[in-house]
Amino acid sequence: MITSRIRNPLFLMALAVLSLCAAPVSAQTVVTGNVSGTWTVGGSPYLVQGGGVTVPSGQGLTIDGGVTVIFDPGTSITVNGFLRTQGDSLQVGPQVLMTSNGATPGDWQGVRIAANATADLDGLILEYADKGVWTPSGTATHVDMDGTLIQHCASDGVRLTASLIVLRDMQVDNCGGTGMTLTGTIPVTLTGISVTNCAGIAIDLPSNPGRIYGSLSGSGNGTNGIRVSGNLGGSEPDTTWTWEANVNFPVIINNMSINGADTLDVKENSVVKFWGAGSSLSAFSNGSLQTTGPGPVWFTSLADDSLGGDTNGDGAGSSPAPGDWLAVYFYADSVVDLVNTWFAYGGAGTQGNIYSPSGFISSVAWNGGGSIQSLNDGAYFAAGSITAQNLTFDENGSEGLRLNTTAPPVFDNITANNNGADAILLDANPGNIPATLSGAGNGTNGIRVSGNLGGTTPAATWTWDANTNFPVVIQNVNVNSGDVLEVHENAVVKFWVSGSSLSIFSGGTLRTPGSGEVWFTSLKDDSKGGDTNGDGGGSSPTPGDWLAVYFYGGSAVDLTNTWFAYGGFGTQGNIYSPSGVITSVAWDGGGSIQSLNDGAYFAAGSVTAQNLTFDDNGSEGLRLNSTAPPVLDNITANNNGADAILLDANPGNIPATLSG
Repeated sequence: MITSRIRNPLFLMALAVLSLCAAPVSAQTVVTGNVSGTWTVGGSPYLVQGGGVTVPSGQGLTIDGGVTVIFDPGTSITVNGFLRTQGDSLQVGPQVLMTSNGATPGDWQGVRIAANATADLDGLILEYADKGVWTPSGTATHVDMDGTLIQHCASDGVRLTASLIVLRDMQVDNCGGTGMTLTGTIPVTLTGISVTNCAGIAIDLPSNPGRIYGSLSGSGNGTNGIRVSGNLGGSEPDTTWTWEANVNFPVIINNMSINGADTLDVKENSVVKFWGAGSSLSAFSNGSLQTTGPGPVWFTSLADDSLGGDTNGDGAGSSPAPGDWLAVYFYADSVVDLVNTWFAYGGAGTQGNIYSPSGFISSVAWNGGGSIQSLNDGAYFAAGSITAQNLTFDENGSEGLRLNTTAPPVFDNITANNNGADAILLDANPGNIPATLSGAGNGTNGIRVSGNLGGTTPAATWTWDANTNFPVVIQNVNVNSGDVLEVHENAVVKFWVSGSSLSIFSGGTLRTPGSGEVWFTSLKDDSKGGDTNGDGGGSSPTPGDWLAVYFYGGSAVDLTNTWFAYGGFGTQGNIYSPSGVITSVAWDGGGSIQSLNDGAYFAAGSVTAQNLTFDDNGSEGLRLNSTAPPVLDNITANNNGADAILLDANPGNIPATLSG
């Protein structure tokens, strides 16, 4: 590591120490105008006077290790051709010193590398310039710096625009602007870089960021980290770009895009922060965001000092808040592959920490981590396939996790607490619901589902397991031909609003095979599945809170110990046959209560109903229209508005176990 030096008027007496050279020091050499060739220790120190010096186009200047160059006020070295300093890049042997004769930041105008020029600066100590090494206009060809110290500049330490920039083992210290601002036509290469005590951003990459090595550091800057903007990888095609972790020196995204077939691979223990409320990371078609773990990766606010240190350099002057940044956007055909990855304090505007603005993502695989403290949704994915497991969604302003998938999502071990709306929302194509979902303190404590069960997956059995005080909440769900919805024992299924229903179409089946109870009831029914609507007892269930479970012609009913309550909105009942003839009804245990209309109405080929209760319904308790005589046993019907039991056609045996 290069250490910062403090200069004084007697520094010329110490040149032999700086150069570490036994050769005698000659008289000083005054230089001005065009220069080329080699500056040697024998001519040192070189005094730059007049209008400064210029290396003409097509010519080169080499400065040997051990040489000191002293600049008069306002002078500079302008490189139109090629400049090389040959100091010891390992900081062991003699180096090249460029300084002023006044030891005041801003005394001289630095090393100016012009358009199409080239510089190879090894073992250079540069101090007291306005800007240290910089490109005044246009694009330089190639700048390579190795083992260089730039310090005490009034403005930026390094400000370069070049086709190729490679900086290694450098330190920038105590500059009045940014430590480094680097614009490369292709991504710059930075290794072993330390930036300290600069007033602005430590390192700023305004365009074409690429690989970020795990050897960057800095402290005491206006912004302690490396800020990135533009297209990842520039015009370099189909590349995986890795970002390695740097302790308390995070990557800071201003606005950045992942395009084409590029992949951003963020390594474990990395912290990525966002510059402001308008900052985002966008993965476009075929672009991929990847984290491979096992250590965590965080995407969070610039003001979040708990991760990546005091990046904005204000001590404890600011705290992170929801909406500090926009979102990580995943556009159509992008790819998400995350391990132990967290997102926090985004969601400015109307989006969430994670958001799908248009089209369907190719695939989402996310194992470990979560999304917290978003101003809006924790995460919203519209995707072809989704596997989400071992995730936490807490303290988000709207949905915790929202999914819109073309195939049923696969999830396991999801926790969602204290979100402003639904804990989990499936906009379409629900499938299996495991027994590893939980949450409390949400606007809706459960998983709200809509659409066609199983999507386009043909002829499958889909299971809904029980989750304590975290029920399935149906908005509107269809069970289509060949599909079976199997709701396991102790599960609670609630309905979202008065227009909500579950429809079993021809060839579809509703099955509840367990010995424990299954309940289909109102969102407001806190006695089953807990306070799902999160109003702390502010509402109570009433008949007509939801429409019905519809069984269409050709469907099948196979229920055990299953209850229906508080439906029947409109003119139907908790259970209703809108058209055609159900293939078969087998229902043993449970019943239907508190319907605004019928408790249950089945039009079916065969009916076996036993050990059932039909109470407090607005019309018939149980109404049957069967093509064969129904089999009834141990049926109780109390306090119904019309008939306890009504057989529209084909009565048969009437047992001695009916009451009401």
